[in-house]
Amino acid sequence: MPFCYHVVAFKLKPEMGETEKSELRERFLSMKTGCLQNEKPYILSIKGGDQTSKEFMAQGVDLVFVMEFASEADRAYYHKQDTYHRELIPKCIAYTASGFGLDFSD
Repeated sequence: MPFCYHVVAFKLKPEMGETEKSELRERFLSMKTGCLQNEKPYILSIKGGDQTSKEFMAQGVDLVFVMEFASEADRAYYHKQDTYHRELIPKCIAYTASGFGLDFSD
């Protein structure tokens, strides 16, 4: 069965400093243990941090995360039903000027 990946990128609001950036990073990474399905963590891995590319295609993105799920069903649960994730969304929006998410499977 192919694994599913979810990539999220954030461009922070100009007034956000290193403290807010660090807080957003830690909150996002906390989903590894905070997101539960049937009372168990189901996100296989989350990696992420400062975007370091100097290429024009980076479009001002500040933080990037890659999440790994065992199945499309787990990724769908994360998007549509996970309470921890849904509670984190407004906090992310408060810090970001823009962002995007992409999914792919291998």
